[in-house]
Amino acid sequence: MSKARVLVIDDEDDVRMIVRFALESDGRFTVDEARDGMEGLRAARERPPDVVLLDGMMPGLDGYAVCRRMRAIPALAKLPILFLTAKTQGYERREGMAAGATDYLTKPFDPIGLADRLIAILERGPRLEARPSLD
Repeated sequence: MSKARVLVIDDEDDVRMIVRFALESDGRFTVDEARDGMEGLRAARERPPDVVLLDGMMPGLDGYAVCRRMRAIPALAKLPILFLTAKTQGYERREGMAAGATDYLTKPFDPIGLADRLIAILERGPRLEARPSLD
C-alpha cells in the first residue's frame, strides 16, 4: 500500500513539526506543509494530497475560506479536509462543517491518535454531500 499524502496548512511551525513527526513516524503517511492559506491552495493544486489538515486561524486567508475555495475546485471538491484548530466554540465548529469540512479537531490534539483518525477517514471514501447536524 502506498503512503497517504497529507497536506498540513498551519501558520504555527510547532504544530506542523508535531504533525509531521507523528504522521511520518507512523509510516503510513508523507507530509507536505504550507504556512498560510494561499500557499496551501497552491500546494493542493500542484500536488493534490489524499487529505488536508487545516488550521482555522491564519493571517490572510483563514481556514474557513481555504476550505470553501477547495470545495469549489473540481479536482479538490471531494478531498477529505479536517480542521485542526484552536477554535473550540460550537458556532466555530458549525462554521467549519458548513464550509465543507469532513471533520473538526481542536488543539491541543492527540498526535498519537492522529494517524488512526486520518486512516479511518480515508477508508470511508469520498466526502459525503449530506452533512450531519451539529446542533
